[in-house]
Amino acid sequence: MSVSRAQLEQLLKKQRKRCALTGRDLHPGNVSLDHVWPMSKGGSSDVENVQLVTREANAAKGGLTPDEFLRLCQDVLAEERRKKRRKTRAHKRARARAKRRWHVI
Repeated sequence: MSVSRAQLEQLLKKQRKRCALTGRDLHPGNVSLDHVWPMSKGGSSDVENVQLVTREANAAKGGLTPDEFLRLCQDVLAEERRKKRRKTRAHKRARARAKRRWHVI
C-alpha cells in the first residue's frame, strides 16, 4: 500500500514540518520520504513505516535500520571527538616545545 497525499500532509503536520531524523525545518525543496524500516530489509510503504526527512538525512541513512543509523551517527561523533582531542594534545605539545625553545635563548 502507498501513502496518500492526505496522509503525507497529516504526517507533515504531526512532525511540525521538521525532519524526523535531524529536527531541521522541512520545505518543498528538501523534503524526502524515508522508510523507517527499509524496504530492502522487508519494510513496507504503509504510513506507519514512513517518515518525512530532509534529502540529506535520507541519503545519509540510506538502507539502514533506525538502530544501524543511530550506531553509525554515534561512531562518527565519537571519531570526531577523538580527532579533536588528538589535535588539542598535539597543539599543546607544540606550544610546550616552542616555549622550551624560547627559554633556551
